[in-house]
Amino acid sequence: ADVYQRYLTWPEEWHGHLSQRCKDLSLDYMCTVYLARDVRVVAPHVAGFKVSSFEAKDTELHAEVLTRCSDGMRMILSLGMCSDEEIEALLLYSNTDLLHCVSAYPTPFNAMNLSRINQKNLAGYSDHTSPELTMTGALAVAAGAYIIEAHMKLDTTDPSNPDAPHAMTPVQLSDYVQRLRMV
Repeated sequence: ADVYQRYLTWPEEWHGHLSQRCKDLSLDYMCTVYLARDVRVVAPHVAGFKVSSFEAKDTELHAEVLTRCSDGMRMILSLGMCSDEEIEALLLYSNTDLLHCVSAYPTPFNAMNLSRINQKNLAGYSDHTSPELTMTGALAVAAGAYIIEAHMKLDTTDPSNPDAPHAMTPVQLSDYVQRLRMV
């Protein structure tokens, strides 16, 4: 747990700087929150909240996020750890966009199961496929996704970072986004 906390915890002051930089670039700054207490820390800086599939069943976290979402913000929730019954219950949340997600890192291409996006009326796809597969987001858009989550890494990213195996370099991400826009 200490390794993950080291990689996933950012100093509070970063949020203000990152939020402003995103505004300067006409981008929405969002942040994945893992604990209900984190919601209050990032709320002043974000356009919405991302909840990972590992916290998809954390109703305390959902309640805290949805309280903040009353101001027009949205919660984006990955469903990789959810059963069909749990997905049906989550579809009832307001101010929430649900993302198809396969919680395998990296996700094998033949396990993507993108047809679920349309079958379950989901908003998008949380992509954890290998970074060399820069067409996967475009395939998700073709399957009906209008929100795509992907991970980026820098050359300086520690290879032992839990996101490193499925994160794209800036060049790969640029190609990925071009393919999304083409579709």
